[in-house]
Amino acid sequence: MTDALGHGTTGTAGFGRTARSGGVDVTPQDDSAQPGLDVGVPTPAPRDVPRSVVFRHLVQVQGRIVGLYWVIVVVAFALIGAAYAFFSRNVELSVWDWATQSPKYFLLAMGTILTAAYLPVFVAHGVTRRTFALMATVWVLLVTVSAGVIMALGYLVEGFVYDAAGWPQALTSPHLYDSAGESVLIFTEFALLTLGHMVTGWLIGTGYYRWGWWWGTAFMVPALLPAVVVELALSTSWIGELIETVFDYSPPPLGFGVMISLCGAAAGLVATFTLVRTTPLRSKV
Repeated sequence: MTDALGHGTTGTAGFGRTARSGGVDVTPQDDSAQPGLDVGVPTPAPRDVPRSVVFRHLVQVQGRIVGLYWVIVVVAFALIGAAYAFFSRNVELSVWDWATQSPKYFLLAMGTILTAAYLPVFVAHGVTRRTFALMATVWVLLVTVSAGVIMALGYLVEGFVYDAAGWPQALTSPHLYDSAGESVLIFTEFALLTLGHMVTGWLIGTGYYRWGWWWGTAFMVPALLPAVVVELALSTSWIGELIETVFDYSPPPLGFGVMISLCGAAAGLVATFTLVRTTPLRSKV
């Protein structure tokens, strides 16, 4: 298969076969004027690479992993629900509500590999850091919005089953919503939670790639802020319950909390975008 750059590829595998020349770096086409960034190393010939090509490769590689994760989640909790209904004499609790914890942590982990795994490959083929950062941002937004949609749909499907069986669909974790039918609030909560955590993951991964182990670890403190801000603003799940109990914390009103969450995630995206545009490539990570 040949991609838009004229290289044989399957996902990013085609990129990866020629991503580096002897373990050395390449110069970005839009950042070459900055002193100390990829100086004196081979430079790929400039190419007019459409942004859609970069985005498509991100979807092909990370999209498969994210899609597989959601398939596993849906199948696993469908089986758990079936077992719960079979062995329990009194079904009262929402099984899908138990699935609300893992998406943000999974997407945080996916965010950590964005820069290290894909930036060198794309830049080696003439894609600018700006283009990569922009398309990675679009990808992060798409994945987290999709997470909100999937979580809301999961509650709706479970609700149809519970209604047909005459079971109550009680929630066991604190949320922005009080019932499984409040789809807008469900979408809002999980889109914001996963956004804050995936942005934090991307920041952490970029910090480690750029500065190495010691400074990258130190950078984790500010890098955690997008996720922390969203968690404090929404005060949901076990984290919100813990904070409210231990620190006698009261979350802000819903509208204000959503605005704070959006601002925290946006600030994290801006910080990551800025770092990626000035990050020199490394022959070893």
